[in-house]
Amino acid sequence: LVGGNNATLVGETDLGNIVISNDIEPTMVGSLQTSGDPAGKITVVGNRLSMSKAFVFSDSLGDNVGDGIQIALSDSLVLTDGSRITTDTLAGGDGADITISASTISLDGERTTIASNVLSADGNGGALTLSASDINLSNFSRISSNTSGDGDGGSVTVNTNTLNLDSGAKIVTVTLGSGNSGSILVDATGNITLAGQETVLQTSSVSFFSGDAGSLTLNAQDLQLTEEARVESESSAFFGGGAGDVTINVNSLSVEGFSAILSTNASDFVPSGSISISANSVLVAGSNSTNDLSRIASITEGAAGGGSIVIAADNIAANDGGAIEVFTIGPGAGGSINLVGNLTVNGGRIDAQTVDIGEGGQIAVTGDVTVSNGGEILSSTSATQTDTGNAGSISLAGSSLIVEAAGSRIASATAGGGDAGSINISSTAISVTNGGTIDTSTTSLETGAGAAGQISLSASDINVAGAGTAISSTTAGNASGGDISLTATNNIAINDHGIVTATATADGDAGSISLNAEHNFDLLDGGSVITSAALSGGGNVDVMVTDRIYLRNGTITASSGGPAAGADGGIIQIDPIFLILDRSSIVAEAVQGNGGFITLESQNFVRDFNSVISATSDFGNDGEVLISSPDNSVTGIVGVLPSSFADDDALLTEPCAARALERRSSLVIDKMSADTTAPDDYTLSRTLSCSPN
Repeated sequence: LVGGNNATLVGETDLGNIVISNDIEPTMVGSLQTSGDPAGKITVVGNRLSMSKAFVFSDSLGDNVGDGIQIALSDSLVLTDGSRITTDTLAGGDGADITISASTISLDGERTTIASNVLSADGNGGALTLSASDINLSNFSRISSNTSGDGDGGSVTVNTNTLNLDSGAKIVTVTLGSGNSGSILVDATGNITLAGQETVLQTSSVSFFSGDAGSLTLNAQDLQLTEEARVESESSAFFGGGAGDVTINVNSLSVEGFSAILSTNASDFVPSGSISISANSVLVAGSNSTNDLSRIASITEGAAGGGSIVIAADNIAANDGGAIEVFTIGPGAGGSINLVGNLTVNGGRIDAQTVDIGEGGQIAVTGDVTVSNGGEILSSTSATQTDTGNAGSISLAGSSLIVEAAGSRIASATAGGGDAGSINISSTAISVTNGGTIDTSTTSLETGAGAAGQISLSASDINVAGAGTAISSTTAGNASGGDISLTATNNIAINDHGIVTATATADGDAGSISLNAEHNFDLLDGGSVITSAALSGGGNVDVMVTDRIYLRNGTITASSGGPAAGADGGIIQIDPIFLILDRSSIVAEAVQGNGGFITLESQNFVRDFNSVISATSDFGNDGEVLISSPDNSVTGIVGVLPSSFADDDALLTEPCAARALERRSSLVIDKMSADTTAPDDYTLSRTLSCSPN
């Protein structure tokens, strides 16, 4: 069939092969169809093809593969008003392929579709390949591959410079049967943009006994998701297959406006695929008061387990409520989060959470980390039942860690029977200031509650400063609190009401605190190191510093308020070259139990009379205080020498007399009295004479 420049094709034809050359415009209306065993080939070659309410079908009716549909245009392909280009597999044979190339491809309108469908019991779907400089889908139009039988769905490949999906447009592959859904590959030399609610790039497995969701791969310069758009691999039935891998390779990725990149797995039998992102920059930002948020997430609902999230980028940011999270709400273990690059969490969240018996996922970050403006890095188990899975660990390694401002925190917590995860941080410099916190906790009051996790910080310098700033471990029930360890190859400073604390508010024992610095440890201006047990035994405090420990208005406490014998104060051990106490206290006290033990070993020990060292008990035996040091205690107040030089102009207002020749020095020699003594001799008293009255 050869059409003129303005040819219009109306009606239907059922032929072996159909060839249309030259333009079809302004509009193709009606149906162009080939079917059979095998179905014939439909070829459209020309400049432009515009379709409105038109259909191009190639249906495979038997066991043989159809020849499919090929469209090659030098200009544009435009589909509107529900137009469709499809290949269907209706019997045992595989579906035919669809190949389209044009300068631009545009789809607009609901039910406007380019699709490969498997409607038979065992045929595989045909592949879809679209190539164009610009591809635009809008208003619920779609490119799809679907399978409902044993056969696999066809793959979707998009080669383009720019791809734009908006207003509910979709590129999807779906399996409703035992076959796997097709994969999606978008290879863009420019940008990919998704905008609008229900706008998705998705592979899915959506029914019982269905196959796995296909993989989804996006390559582009920039990938932008906004206005609730999604990139997703989904498994929604626990007897079905698993979610597929999501792989994104871009220069920059932004997920904003409550948009999401998701891997959701409900399968009890097939683990979820991973989310892997490689970029120069990644931004996840935005949330609202109704808990809508922008996120990159792996969600586990079944027993098979969730997939990991791996992001490698120069800069990664979770801002303004945006989240990177792994979440398990079923018996399967949650996936892990592995971030390689400098991480900024400015009011956002990095979260690994379990609310069921599944183990929580781990969080690992390699790179500089800044947590600010209420940002959070969290690992938690929030279910209250005793068989809850354990929370995952948090591991951070980089040149610097900064946690600043109230509400900003790195935390691991358990509210049920699972243990909280450990927090392990290794960095050149660690700074926790202005209300920021690093904490681990167990809050369950039930028997069998999980224990709080351990906190381990290792750096060249560690600084904890500001009111509300804390490194803490807390137990509220009968579970044990976690231990805290700070190790610095240079200095540790806890200042301005900053606190390192291990606290037990119920029957559980408080954790212990270990501070190790190769040079100096400063505890100044309200800074404190405290282990405290309200009803049980106090934890221990071990401070091992090579050079100097300086306490100025600082407190080291290992106390127990337990109401029964055996709730003893903790053990405090301190071992520097210089130990200076200025209006400070070192206390290991108890109420009913015995006082603790305090051991101080120092080559130079300086203490003012306002400082207190105590290991007493209200009702039990007092503890012991052992001080091994030369007697360098100071009975007055430890002063501080001025750090600036005196002003010589104020002291030397006139030239010296010798230089000005205004006066002459003189030496006067006076004969020594017989009563005169040397300065260090005894002073002779005057002779007294007594006479009778």
